Amino acid sequence: MHGMGELVRGLGDTMNEVRARTFVGRERELRLLSNAGEASERRVFWLVGPGGIGKSTLLARVVRDLEARGRRVVQIDGEDASLGVDALALTARGVAPSGVLVVDGFENLEPVWNWFRERLLPSLDARVAVIVASRAPIPARWRTDPAWSAIAEEIAIGPLGDEDARVLACSLGVSERRIAGVVALAGGHPLTLWLVAHEETHGTSSSTGEPSPGAAPLRAALTALLDRCPTGAHLDAMRAGLMAVPVTESLLADTLDIDAAAARRVVRWLEAQPFTTATPVGLRFHPLVIEAASREDLFLDPHHERVLRHRLEDALVARLTHATYAEVLSLLVPFQRLLSAERLHILAGVASSPRLHHRVATDADWPEVLAAVARVEGEVHGRLASAWRAAGVTFGHVVRDDEERLVGYAVFLDLVPAVAQPVDDPTIACWLERLHRSGGALDPSARAVVSRFFGSTVSHQAPSPALHAIHDLNFVELCWPRRPVVASMAVHADFDAIVARPDLWLDVYGRIDLSGRSWAIVGIDWRRHTLEKKLRTLIARVRGASRPAEVRVALGAALRDEVKRALPRIHGEALQTSALATCAAVRERCVDGEPPARALANLLSDVCRGATAAGHVTPHDAAILTATFLRGASDKQLAIAKALGMGYSTYRRHLVAAVEHAAREIDAIETAARERTGELG
Repeated sequence: MHGMGELVRGLGDTMNEVRARTFVGRERELRLLSNAGEASERRVFWLVGPGGIGKSTLLARVVRDLEARGRRVVQIDGEDASLGVDALALTARGVAPSGVLVVDGFENLEPVWNWFRERLLPSLDARVAVIVASRAPIPARWRTDPAWSAIAEEIAIGPLGDEDARVLACSLGVSERRIAGVVALAGGHPLTLWLVAHEETHGTSSSTGEPSPGAAPLRAALTALLDRCPTGAHLDAMRAGLMAVPVTESLLADTLDIDAAAARRVVRWLEAQPFTTATPVGLRFHPLVIEAASREDLFLDPHHERVLRHRLEDALVARLTHATYAEVLSLLVPFQRLLSAERLHILAGVASSPRLHHRVATDADWPEVLAAVARVEGEVHGRLASAWRAAGVTFGHVVRDDEERLVGYAVFLDLVPAVAQPVDDPTIACWLERLHRSGGALDPSARAVVSRFFGSTVSHQAPSPALHAIHDLNFVELCWPRRPVVASMAVHADFDAIVARPDLWLDVYGRIDLSGRSWAIVGIDWRRHTLEKKLRTLIARVRGASRPAEVRVALGAALRDEVKRALPRIHGEALQTSALATCAAVRERCVDGEPPARALANLLSDVCRGATAAGHVTPHDAAILTATFLRGASDKQLAIAKALGMGYSTYRRHLVAAVEHAAREIDAIETAARERTGELG
């Protein structure tokens, strides 16, 4: 398995050499920025212009000039999805006095602009100069601040003039007789000029001897480049990058069934393209190019599109399985982008709103967080949150808007499940009971992570960007915990939604009524599953059923009768011929080649333990079903009744009721599964 620290070596150096060789114009801007912080009182220089206009190229030249003059430069890439307030602050602390902080892609950091201005800049040495490049201008409300106006200057980066554009086209190898047409088509836009010139010098010429005009020259040039990729591997690598997946040699080798040498050749070809940039997680394509590419341009064959998407998903699962907590977010963004094309996509999507940012809760945040829990989730939960905080086992995240207002929160518990808990919390007691049923006794030192309180202060448990951001944080914290855990759990307010569409990649379910509402307790028992298996189950869940239609046993009485016949045979080979083996709920559990009979046995076992979501099986039912079908021999019912402390007739009466409840549980689970596959209206 390839490590997560893989870099595409040499890409940055190659790009810098090309940029230096083809840099044209911008003399005024270059003169001003190369003397940043020396020739005037200005300390902040804000480059603004549309995507592809040359801001990054200008920054690269400025950095080279500054370093050549002995000034120390610290650079930040705003497109790095893992950046948050803490990471930015840590990086900025590396700026030396009289040094320069350079931030590219600053528009991607818009949610933390206020923090950047109010907290970060005042913490820097007074001699430090700051240069940012952004598609968005300085906010209007900042311009009215005299202190800001005294230190900041906005520099508009516009199209290249005709003469500079001609020089650039010439440096890119465009013949003299074709330069005028290329310059006219690009309209002074450097990235478009790059692509059109690239097509002119590497592609086929039109019969008229002029570049092919069009309403979208960028898209036209990109389409032409796709048409002349050297091999199918080059074309699929282009497609992967245009689907926002960071491209590395190992990713291509795993996805395209090519050897390491071939993958290296493809990556070297990609590095020569004018729209790629090296990042710690791989080669990324320019956002403007990704926006210009349409699915119709990328794929003529829907089947090939689906196959490549699935291969990329599988490759990212392999990387996510071994990712560290710090690496997850950069991989989760393209992973969720791919999953969003699947028929039954259920994840919200990282960075759900560009106007929101999240960070770890600090001591200063906690009073506001605890007040929000009481206001949003009720006084009972507010008191419990305060008690857990006082017990010293909490950590949290806050989601804030661009005005630094709290719009979302998540409070996590770091627990040792096998010991007495410091707070009498009914939801934790219910979860521990279900966890014991799921996998038995816990190691005394084992730890678990619980998302105990979370929500949006604007619309608790209703779809909103703030809640989507919180769900993303839950996903990361529960599946990639900071240290090893045996279980992860979350408490959801919307019990009815959890039961109606359970995320079948979860395996611990419970229900509790508290503070006048029903709460769903859902989680993962990591003693029973690996992260890789869980992620692959998630993929199977969102892709939906792809098998041909099978004859299913009818819902209702017929299915319940089959359940009653199957329970006594749960440990034998007879399940292989059970009509339940073709059920949609069973097929959903057939992950990584697991046989239907084993998946059916696991489903029946979960129902007997009361570890499924529909709520028909009570704890009393679970005790009887477990003793009868999982621990004992169902043909020795006298001994089972005695072990349960019941008279035989009482035991039989309760067993009949418990089996009926189990049958209704599976009927409900199967109904929901068939709704997901589209078999029901």
